[in-house]
Parts: sequence; structure tokens; C-alpha cells
Amino acid sequence: MFEPLKRAACDQMVADAVRFSRLGSSDEGLYTHLVELMAVYRRVEELATGCQPGNPAIKALVMGICEVLTSRVRQFDEVNEPENPITAEKNEIIGQGVALVSKQADDQVRRFASLQEGISPGWHGEIHELFSHYNDGLKFCLARLDDIRVRKAAKLYMELIEKEWEELGNIINVPALEEAKSESITIVILDALREAHQQTGLVIEAFQKLLLLPPAFPAPGRPFDEFEAVINEALGGSTPSIGAAQEFLSALTDEITALFEGLNMEYMKAAYRLKRTISEAVLLAEEVAAVFGETLKNLPDVSLEAAAEPTERDILSGISETIEIKISSLKESTQDFNRQGLDMVRALTAETASPSDEELTAVLGEAKTMWTSSPPEENGIDSFFDMALHGEAFALCHECISKRISEYFENAKKTKLRFKQEVLLYEVCTYEEILIHSVSRLRTSANQPVADAAALLDKTFRDLEIILKKNNITVIKPEPHQPFDAKEHEVLVAEKQDGFERGEIIKLVTAGYRQDDQIILRANVIAAR
Repeated sequence: MFEPLKRAACDQMVADAVRFSRLGSSDEGLYTHLVELMAVYRRVEELATGCQPGNPAIKALVMGICEVLTSRVRQFDEVNEPENPITAEKNEIIGQGVALVSKQADDQVRRFASLQEGISPGWHGEIHELFSHYNDGLKFCLARLDDIRVRKAAKLYMELIEKEWEELGNIINVPALEEAKSESITIVILDALREAHQQTGLVIEAFQKLLLLPPAFPAPGRPFDEFEAVINEALGGSTPSIGAAQEFLSALTDEITALFEGLNMEYMKAAYRLKRTISEAVLLAEEVAAVFGETLKNLPDVSLEAAAEPTERDILSGISETIEIKISSLKESTQDFNRQGLDMVRALTAETASPSDEELTAVLGEAKTMWTSSPPEENGIDSFFDMALHGEAFALCHECISKRISEYFENAKKTKLRFKQEVLLYEVCTYEEILIHSVSRLRTSANQPVADAAALLDKTFRDLEIILKKNNITVIKPEPHQPFDAKEHEVLVAEKQDGFERGEIIKLVTAGYRQDDQIILRANVIAAR
């Protein structure tokens, strides 16, 4: 009898969490608007590609805008999800609220079943207790739904849409674009981007106003009499009675719940694997930092070398300071990444195989069918529950656990990729730029300590490449005349040069990197147009 009541309380909490949330569906609209904005960018690209301006200066301007829009679309696609991630985040929060109400109601039904006989004299009090569970779940949901700071997906896409609005403002305010309105294509592009900028600004403004609204007081929710009416409707006008059948069902429920608790070992094993995944990236970062540290320790001090040129001394001094900054930045960023990773591990460790109402009902139904069709002997009860654990209903629970674990690993994969892109390989790439622009001026120095320092700095980069290769991260270094590949290469400058066909690479600026079949960082190149 408690099962329909528990479901009614949970369903009411879900409906009211959506109804009373201060943000409503506006937070989900952030992602929807970003998807629509990317569609505008793509349409602008198609328009520009299909209509080539006659004026070379205007053509170059339009192509430049398209390159910026292409970059924004590509960056959005890297974090894009097949479904609205803000909706998924809200569903997860509400699911946690349902789990809270469900667990409290389960505790209540176990107490009720064990303490009451016949018709409950305190049934009205039981409804009051169920009402308190509903309120607990609703407060839990509303507090988290309305707190944008702790919601990673909503916060991420709010920041993304604000960045797009700023980028659009920069584009439409380029003076040359206004002056180029003699070409019809620029008018069409400018109008489309201005409208997109205006609409994005309105979305941001409306959402910011919602964030400034104070929480409702007292906390929103249904009064008890309305809640009681919902519960009585689910009850169908009857009152629960406990007999032999109810006692059997209670005992069977306890046994099945205990089987669910045994599934928690899958979460523990997954948490161990997740910790190893995080540790691999941390160890790689520490190796990179150690190489920089060893270089800094062995870099000769030429400040007292009378024979050294002042420019050479300045270059080496600047390189030393830069390496010090790199070491400090690597350590700080690695600590942040490790903290994020350990938070994921702790969250996964805290996961429990708490069955939903549907799962528990399915498993109980299957167990009852098995028992009534072939009741086990007294010495066969353990075997009976072992068979139940491997039944079809439990297979669905295993599938849900696997899906939940996969979500953690997918999140860790994205976090790890960002760490490699924005921290590890960023430091390696910027060090490579030091070799190109600064160390190149020291290699032919007549002063031996300066030449030795240049050799040491070159060796450092080779050591870094060896460490990356050991971790299955290989370098992308396209040769001149090699065709441009948008997956592996990023065009910094497009220029005309004799001897090169359109789309051929003229020069490599900085290397890119891939791990296995995944491109982590594209190589920066100069390409022919």
C-alpha cells in the first residue's frame, strides 16, 4: 500500500520542483540559444562562401570574419552535447531529490510494517510524515536548481553565451565592416550578426534579472491539505492493513534491497580505475615540471660573463624567469586538476546502488513470480536469491550502474583533455616559441657559456618530446607543401607565396599533438591562399 503513496509523493515533488524553481526553463534556454547562434554563424559562412565580393579588401574582411566564426563554432562543438546538458543536470538534481524522498519513505514503510497490526490507528500521522519527506526533497531540489554557482553545466554555458555576446560585439563594431556596406553581402552579414548580438543580449539580460531575484519566503510548496488529497487519491480511499502477505512482502523487500547493496562493489572498482586515470595525467605533469626544474638548475649564469653580449644576458635572464613561471603555473594547475579528479573519485565512491521505484518493483515482481511458481525449500533460499540477482530485472540495474559509471569517466575524459590542452601542452608549445624566437639568437654566440645554455635549452625540448611520446602523445609537424588538414592544423596566417598552391602549408609555426587517434592540439601553420 505504501508503494503508490511513495510514488505519488515523489511525482508531486518532481512536478513542484519544476513549477517553483526560480529559474524555470530559462537556464535550459541558454544552451538552446547557443545552438541557434551557432546555426547563424554557419549560415553566415554559407552566405560568404556562395557570394564572393568583387572588392579584394572587402573579400579579405569577409573571409576574416568567417574564420573567426568558424573558430567559435569549432570551440562550441568541442563541448557540445547531443542533448541539452543543462536539462540533464536539472534531471540529475531532481533525481537526487527523488532518491532522498524514496529512501525516507522506505524507512517509514519498514517501521510501519514492523510496528502496526491490522488497520493503522495513526494513519493521519503517517501522511504527515510522508508530507515532511516531500518537503525535504522539494527544498533540496530548489536550493540546487536555483544556485547557478554550483551547477557546472549551467554555469559553463552562461559563461559561454556571455563570451559569444562579447565576440559578436567586437565583430559588428569593426569600422571596416560598416564602410564596406557598398557590397550587398556585407549588409546581409552585418544585419544577421547585429540581430544575433541583440537577441543574445536580451537572453543574457533576462537571465541575469532572474538571478537577482531573492529566494521565495517562505519556501514554496503545496499546503498539507492539497498534498493529503493527492495521497488519498493514490490510496483509492482504502487504509492499509498488515497481514501475513504484507509481512512476507516486507521480508522479501528487505532481502532484495540487501542484494542491491551488494552491487556497490562495482562503484568501488570503478573509483579505483578513475583514480588511476587522474594519476596518469598528474604524473605526466610532474615529469614535465621536473624537466623544466632540471633545466633551470643547470642553466649557466652569464650575468657575470664579461664576454657575453648585453642582449644575450637579457635573453637568458628572460628565459630563466619564464621557466620559473612555467614551473609555478604547472604545479598550481596540476594541484587544481588533481583536486577536481579526487572530487570525482569521492563522488563516485559515494554512489550507491539505490534502486528506483520502477527497478525495485520490477525485481520484486520477478522474485514474487519465481517464489510463487516454485517455492524454495528451507535450504534453497540462498540459491533462490542468487538466481534473483542474475535475473532479467537485475540486468537492467547493472546496465544503469554501468551507464552512471560511464558518465563519470566521460566527465573525467573531458577534464583531462582540457588539462592537457590548456596546461601541459600550452606550456610545451610556448616553450617551443621561446626556442624559435629567442634561443635561435644564442646558438651561434661566440661566448661558450651562452652557446652551452642554448644547447641545454634545445635538449630540454627534446626531453619533453620523449616524455610525451612515452605517454602516447605524438607530435604533429607538417612539412612545407603538405595539404592543409583542418583536423590537425590551425591557420594563423593565410598568404600568397610563389611556388605554393592554395591550401598548401608554407611554414610550421608551432607543433601540434595527438594521443592515439585523438587530436589534442592542432599545429599552428602559415598556409597559402
